[in-house]
Amino acid sequence: MADHRNGSAQPHNGKVGAAGAAYSIDLDTFQSRLKSFYSHWDEHKTNLWGSSDAITIGCPPPSDDLRYLKSTALNLWLLGFEFPDTIMVFMKKQIHILCSQKKASILETVRKPAKEAVGAEVIMHIKAKNDDGIALMDAIFRAVRAQLKVDCSDVPTVGYISREAPEGKLLETWAEKLKSTNFQLIDVANGLSSMFSVKNNEELTSIKRASYLTTSVMKNFVVPKLENVIDDEKKISHSTLMEDTEKVILEPSKVNCKLKADNVDICYPPIFQSGGEFDLRPSAVSNDELLHYDSASVIICAVGARYKSYCSNIARTFLIDADPLQSKAYEVLLKAHEAAIGSLKPGNKMSAAYLAAVSVVEKDAPELVSNLTKSAGTGIGIEFRESGLNLNAKNEQIVKEGMVFNVTLGFQNLQSQSSKAKSKNFSLLLADTVIIVKDKAEVVTSLSSKALKDVAYSFNEDDDEEEKPSKKAETKGTEPIMSKTTLRSDNHEISKEELRRQHQAELARQKNEETARRLAGGACLVELIETPFLVVTLSEIEIVNLERVGLGQKNFDMTIVFKDFKRDVFRIDSIPSTSLDGIKEWLDTTDIKYYESRLNLNWRQILKTITDDPQSFIEGGGWEFLNLEATDSESENSEESDKGYEPSDVEPESDSEDDASDSESLVESEDEEEEDSEEDSEEEKGKTWEELEREASNADREKGDESDSEEERKRRKIKALGKSRSSISSSMPKRTKLR
Repeated sequence: MADHRNGSAQPHNGKVGAAGAAYSIDLDTFQSRLKSFYSHWDEHKTNLWGSSDAITIGCPPPSDDLRYLKSTALNLWLLGFEFPDTIMVFMKKQIHILCSQKKASILETVRKPAKEAVGAEVIMHIKAKNDDGIALMDAIFRAVRAQLKVDCSDVPTVGYISREAPEGKLLETWAEKLKSTNFQLIDVANGLSSMFSVKNNEELTSIKRASYLTTSVMKNFVVPKLENVIDDEKKISHSTLMEDTEKVILEPSKVNCKLKADNVDICYPPIFQSGGEFDLRPSAVSNDELLHYDSASVIICAVGARYKSYCSNIARTFLIDADPLQSKAYEVLLKAHEAAIGSLKPGNKMSAAYLAAVSVVEKDAPELVSNLTKSAGTGIGIEFRESGLNLNAKNEQIVKEGMVFNVTLGFQNLQSQSSKAKSKNFSLLLADTVIIVKDKAEVVTSLSSKALKDVAYSFNEDDDEEEKPSKKAETKGTEPIMSKTTLRSDNHEISKEELRRQHQAELARQKNEETARRLAGGACLVELIETPFLVVTLSEIEIVNLERVGLGQKNFDMTIVFKDFKRDVFRIDSIPSTSLDGIKEWLDTTDIKYYESRLNLNWRQILKTITDDPQSFIEGGGWEFLNLEATDSESENSEESDKGYEPSDVEPESDSEDDASDSESLVESEDEEEEDSEEDSEEEKGKTWEELEREASNADREKGDESDSEEERKRRKIKALGKSRSSISSSMPKRTKLR
């Protein structure tokens, strides 16, 4: 198997230490899988195992190269570890193992479960450090002959993996000795492929976790990285992108994936291709050329991750300002890819997947049939490519529940309408990891969208349009600054709500940058306007937070936070909920960033936290800690993906008392409400605008202030409003602390 790139990564089902005794074989798994091995061998001995009487497997020495071998796959599947420089010979009544003393001390533990599972005796042949092992090999060959003589077999048929060239002195010697015997040798690779093809629940869980990591890296790192590079017109090579992505795979926490780094690894170095040079083979590599993203450019990205040695794969193609031919080709490829996946149902032939894809292309774009890849993918598991499960037009094997496929389809060597050399030639590629369930194929990498609207980008460079005068009436504030790179939608229409959301996101970015500049020196000059008319100048406003929103209440509160963080916030309570959309629309048109929260917040504590450590505030995302929409959508997406399946192999940790107290400090607690109630009467809680205005008027009459000016009465009314607070139920969730 491939050598682990993650220095701390371990093979599955065991913990590796400096000494051999630190390895621990899962004996229950070993017993179950050994029984499956022998059962499959018996059932398919003639057609898949070549009528072999014995099966010999030699695992080569460790290698720094990424590689996939059936010998090491059997080691991992059966024992949970790779055992390099180890030879195993399986017979009906005996299992012979030739290895070093250290490995023998680990493998001794399988004696009893092997006997219980299949009735086979495990015989160890321990090779000394400087021994060539020839005498031990001769002993094994004698045992094979003796066993088969008992079984009345004249010439023993020994199965081996013919395509694996022997590596290392021990395996080379073994191969020479094996060929010099009078044994009939037969390749058993097909038998191993068939045995590995149907996964049990434990294996499927590992593949789902690997797929979750793969998709998280694509969605949460690769796509934002590419968008950032294109937006800022940065220069970065394919190989650099590959290295950066590989590091993220090996540290799942970087993409908020709750998997232990010790259990993960890469399937292959991530692949990035652009600029007219494309290779759709699994062996493709990322070259040192710069990422090309001019008009009509195509970028192909492929990412594969492993969890406990089980593989997953995803590939996406991104179109930059695509011409009609590119868009059409992608839509046809997407439809063909979905057709291939849809045909993978239990009972169907594997060839049906590729034939379904070809049928779509022949119908929708017959001129592209010759450019279609010759296969729709392969099986995937411990091996990245289970070649026996090739999804080509000739494979007559039957699809079974529990199989897993890497469904890969592409168009090669197409020509765009661009006159630029690096955009003229292009290819397209899509790949997803698919698990076969009872009556369909479940795509476990669907979290990363492949819809045209989500992978086609518009790279606007038309300066002429920007110079045209706007026909719209000018509004207060600056025009919204839109990103240079925007997703191309199917109908080119964006809802009013979506435009407002995009504008608010841009305002958030600008606000954080502005706050960072203003706080950089630790002090600033702010213009303060204090008038009895209580007019708030828009330029003084930092943000607005709409509180008690979304809980089905009839009213909500509006808190205005000023740029002078030492100044108390200005709060207007009990605004009718029917005014919410109108206020949000007005705030957006005046370029004021607003947030929504379900609770009233303790703003004195929040502002103190910011002024005490402004740098941490900016690095932590600025005001985005208030963005309920972002935090909710992230959690919902992770829960909804894979039908609510969010893999985690990390033990949950209880929140510390400090975290609890800190989170409580940002939300006004019941204790604070009780203290407020001592100062404010029960009648002042949750009062409407009319009640507060009537109260202010009564207070004026009691004090004989009917002659006061209208301005004075308004000032007293707003003061009363500022004291009115709605109590917060103790059952409501508490806001997490500012980080």
